[in-house]
Amino acid sequence: MDGMIGEPAVAQAGDVDIPTLARHHRLMFEEIWAKKGFPYTEENMQALSEEYIRKLREGFRAGDCRAWVVRTGDRIVASGAVSLVTYVPVPYDPSCRIAFVHSIYTEKEDRHRGYADGVVKAALQFCKGKGIHRVYLFASEDGRPVYVKNGFGPVDNTMLAFLK
Repeated sequence: MDGMIGEPAVAQAGDVDIPTLARHHRLMFEEIWAKKGFPYTEENMQALSEEYIRKLREGFRAGDCRAWVVRTGDRIVASGAVSLVTYVPVPYDPSCRIAFVHSIYTEKEDRHRGYADGVVKAALQFCKGKGIHRVYLFASEDGRPVYVKNGFGPVDNTMLAFLK
């Protein structure tokens, strides 16, 4: 992953990669939800994929979303993305620009080879280049070690409400 000859490398994703990015996004949720025993339907997952494709297309065009892939041969084995958004300034970061890393996924047979780590590093480097200081993500239990290794830690005061 460190650029050795013949080693898979992290590359910026483009429009042509969006179907695979959406497939990885869906698989990520299917795996997480199956582990937690949360029910989902094909209809829900299809809607999720369609909306994610729309989000990526619009985000790539607007420049507020960037994604990366890891290829081995002609296969994408890992991927992930970051979205830049505005939020509120806080005392330790007066900027209103923050980032959310999302949809980090590695194909099951290609895990534990450092691919997700490479994608996270690319996302953080991109954020640094944009002057972003606050980077958030939602971590699965399996992904947590990758994120901790890259400087992420839990935020105790965060809560979430789903409105209907």
